[in-house]
Amino acid sequence: MRKIRRSSQFLFLAFFIFLLTRASYPLNDLYPVDLFPRLSPLLALSASLASRTLITAFWPALILVLLTLVIGRAFCGWVCPMGTTLDITDKLFSIKKNPASDKKPAHRRWKFALLVGILVGALFGAQLAGWFDPLSLITRTYALVLQPYVNFLGERTVDVLYLVPGINAGMYAVEESLRTYVLSFQQLVFSSHILFAAIFLGVAALGMINRRFWCRSICPLGALFALAGRYPLLRRRVSDNCTSCLKCQRVCMTDAITDNGKKIVRGECVYCFTCESVCPEGAISFGLSSKTPQRVSGGVLTRRAFVTAAVSGAAVVPLIKLNYQRSSLYPWLIRPPGVQEEDLFLEQCVRCGECMKVCLKNALHPALLEGGFEALWTPKLVPRVGYCEYNCTLCGSVCPTGAIPQLSVEQKHAVKMGLAHFDKNRCIPWVAYQNWTEEKQWTTDYNCAVCEEHCPTPKKAIQFSDVTVNTPAGPRVIRRPLVVEDECIGCGICEFVCPLNGPAAVRVIAQTAARKGVQPKLLPT
Repeated sequence: MRKIRRSSQFLFLAFFIFLLTRASYPLNDLYPVDLFPRLSPLLALSASLASRTLITAFWPALILVLLTLVIGRAFCGWVCPMGTTLDITDKLFSIKKNPASDKKPAHRRWKFALLVGILVGALFGAQLAGWFDPLSLITRTYALVLQPYVNFLGERTVDVLYLVPGINAGMYAVEESLRTYVLSFQQLVFSSHILFAAIFLGVAALGMINRRFWCRSICPLGALFALAGRYPLLRRRVSDNCTSCLKCQRVCMTDAITDNGKKIVRGECVYCFTCESVCPEGAISFGLSSKTPQRVSGGVLTRRAFVTAAVSGAAVVPLIKLNYQRSSLYPWLIRPPGVQEEDLFLEQCVRCGECMKVCLKNALHPALLEGGFEALWTPKLVPRVGYCEYNCTLCGSVCPTGAIPQLSVEQKHAVKMGLAHFDKNRCIPWVAYQNWTEEKQWTTDYNCAVCEEHCPTPKKAIQFSDVTVNTPAGPRVIRRPLVVEDECIGCGICEFVCPLNGPAAVRVIAQTAARKGVQPKLLPT
């Protein structure tokens, strides 16, 4: 069974990576690219409680909970891509064997405290699960860090192989195959990718304390599965042949074995079957029933710890909800298309990074503190890096919670994300107009229509106000660009294509700020 479990881990990790690679253009509806985030009952509970909405897209999580009632916490040992990745990274560290003691460390209870805090916070309207849920964390890590890194190294490797005599002729077919199934059609790069890499490395480094320290002591989803799987039908059995050699206790993946190898802590076994394979007497087996009690309680919170965790979860809500950045209408936090209500978006977004990974123009990036702590790692549009493609609806198609609505192309055309404004101190025609009318400087560069040429709206959201100015070289017509507010959708392509170095002469502000009347004078030059 141990070999079968390892095969299962490998297959599910490969499936997880495959789905992430398929989260790109063109998106194939046959592949459920958002499946793994939707497997998390923690994300389902947190997003539903915070938004006061039953999010039916999480039906796979319900099935998983029902299975946990029968087979216990097997998901953690057989399926979870986070657990499998930590099993791999644990090999990099000097793994300590579990002490031959029935006394379990107090830090095992941390995950239950974190679970309580997350759910109480959600009850008070704060969505905290996206920061700590392992399926969100590992999706974010693979999508925003590992996949771009691997793609970059793959591109460079292909370039080097083209230089090698004897194999360069066959590289065309290899490259075509790699670009079809492995490499992205464009090199993605995300802001804060170094931060996400550091966070994951920190989680992996906890393996120096104990194997799967994250799963044992921190993972709130593991805590939820531990509670759901405290009384499963599939149970570990120990026969009278047991000699209490403690081999099983020392190698247990989650240090769940106690009582001289004869019992386990309820909800902590992940059914890795390592104990069964190492038992020299063949005394350990697993079955759907057990005549004698083989489990002991433990590992959950005391009443005082539960109250402390619940109060802490409630207390953190005003710290992140009383948001100065949002009160001051920070104009640069441009949301993906279809997001209209910021509060609802923050309550439902689980920070998985799927929308950023799939974005056709690499325009979506994780926010830092632009919208306060509450908006940390939620997606924002950065037009100077990439723009929102006029006919693209990919981000809404992969969002596991519906925080980004799934729009048709026709609906997308009518959705406003923001509003463009011209900085007249930088825009080439406007600067020329000011200089010429004040006779400060005569220049040969006085007209630029790049933004208008690229504007995708049928009636053109950027139009011109022509003015004739007398110059030493004769009359010249300056075409000053203006934004037609009713036509502008805030896609950001004008800012993206602006030929100026540094900040663009046309900037897009968020639709929420535009509705509140934020004026161009508030924009930095």
